[in-house]
Amino acid sequence: MNRHLKSLLLIAGSLFCSAAWAQSPRPLPLPNLSAPGPVAVYAMAAAPDGGVVIAGDFQEIQGLQRRGLAKLLANGTVDPDWNPILGGSNPVAVSLAIDSNGDVFVGGSFTTVDGLPRDRIAKLDAAGEVYGSWNPGADAGVNALAIDSVGGHLYVGGTYASIAGQTRAGLARVSTATGALDGVWTPELNEGAGIFALLLDGAGSVFIGGIFGSVGGEICCNGIAKLSTSGAGTRISAWDARLTGPGRAAFALASDGSQHLYVGGLFDGIFQGGNSYVRSSLVRLAMAGSGAVDASWDAGGNAAFGGTGYSDLALSGDGRLFAVPYVPSAVNVYAWYASGTGAPDPAWSVVADATPLALLRQGNTLLVGGAFNQIGGTARRGLVAFAVDGLFGDGLEALGQ
Repeated sequence: MNRHLKSLLLIAGSLFCSAAWAQSPRPLPLPNLSAPGPVAVYAMAAAPDGGVVIAGDFQEIQGLQRRGLAKLLANGTVDPDWNPILGGSNPVAVSLAIDSNGDVFVGGSFTTVDGLPRDRIAKLDAAGEVYGSWNPGADAGVNALAIDSVGGHLYVGGTYASIAGQTRAGLARVSTATGALDGVWTPELNEGAGIFALLLDGAGSVFIGGIFGSVGGEICCNGIAKLSTSGAGTRISAWDARLTGPGRAAFALASDGSQHLYVGGLFDGIFQGGNSYVRSSLVRLAMAGSGAVDASWDAGGNAAFGGTGYSDLALSGDGRLFAVPYVPSAVNVYAWYASGTGAPDPAWSVVADATPLALLRQGNTLLVGGAFNQIGGTARRGLVAFAVDGLFGDGLEALGQ
């Protein structure tokens, strides 16, 4: 995601506002943060009780003090009792993961939570209380989190050089129960690497996306790789897809199960299987085997906005892929058909007055977070929901229904 470009968000263009009358679909009534000051929502995660935790840069929501973290109830209103307070010189949260018990793992640039030292990563219980002994700590930003509930592991990606006091170049695994660093799973990335996306395939592998060029000392990957979740976390060399172009960065990963991996970021193409493919910041790969490029699916080639790059992706469940931009001056929420050639959905036209940053599909709704004050022709600050299945045109559905 483009969270590391947070300072540029204020330049996001407002020239699209005049087209608001043509936007479709319209936002649902809730959630509506009604925040009095600037709001940026960088990450969202669904809770087991039907609510949603949001992370970002904000101070107040719906008249309640909420600093960097908040929980919305299933009806779209703020949970009045869930209120962890982030602190530090830059008290911002940018990544979330929630387990089946409702425990919340949060990463970002904060250094305290509720006054307790927590260097850029923390664990909260379902009530929003900090776990006292869970405290690995990282020396720089934590940008991506993924839970392996079966193994009891939390995968942690970021721009840090050390975590839990040990050297790790932006990628590590800690215990979900204790926060202890896994000393066996130690994939070695190049110095200065940054990991911005993680995706577990449920079959013994984890996909990593970011800005890096080598794994295990091998110059191999250019922003994306598939690693084993067992042993030392070695790269699965048979799966070999490499981003090309001056950016060569992957910021978002999404899958439709075990078949397709969607990769969004900032790149011009991809090299795979001895062949080069032109792809404008979005590509669909096979999750298994060699990571073959789907040559017939080219969403970036079907629309002019591929050059903006993409910072987050979400599959709607009704056959569409959604994306939000990487470049701050881009203000659309994009939609393509996941089938066929990846053509844009002609009925979807959603534009904001500032950059959308994060996506979450929950049931029949698509939540969009960002730094906007208006989106879809409607006043919404930082967070909005859309019905994505066409069954709830009255806009009365609750989150996740």
